[in-house]
Amino acid sequence: MTEKLDEIPSWIESLNNQKDRAALQAEKATKRQLEDAAIVSTRSSEFWKELVDRLGVNVKALPQLKGEELVGSISHETGPSEHRCYIGVNRQSVQHGPELSWLNLFYRPGATIIRRWYMNEDIGGIELARYGDEVRAIISGKPKTAQELADLIVRWMADRVKANRRG
Repeated sequence: MTEKLDEIPSWIESLNNQKDRAALQAEKATKRQLEDAAIVSTRSSEFWKELVDRLGVNVKALPQLKGEELVGSISHETGPSEHRCYIGVNRQSVQHGPELSWLNLFYRPGATIIRRWYMNEDIGGIELARYGDEVRAIISGKPKTAQELADLIVRWMADRVKANRRG
């Protein structure tokens, strides 16, 4: 029996097809990552602005939290290479005593991370990622809008200084 010398066995064709499919998938994944990075890079500054604005709304509303005697402050700086936002949430209570809490957020325009320092301690960054055509923060694996993130941050800080937390 004579076999053709130029014939390719089916198992080799099958493996080659698998490798071609894997290479195509890797190329698609790389293209998607580049598209995601481009969207985050161009839209993260808008996310930052929305975040800072909503942090201000939250901080301003703290005195309205009944029975807690909380006040807040916010300041932000826009530098050429990095922006910073300081958030203070404080309990000013005669009955329960004062308690201070502050957080600094740092953002580099176009970056995919917002760095966080709570009470002079690095508590890790907040990842910014593409979500459809928007940028969202990823918190505990879940996407959050700038408004949702600001609400979470100030609520978390308020919970740390609230009077009913002491026992």
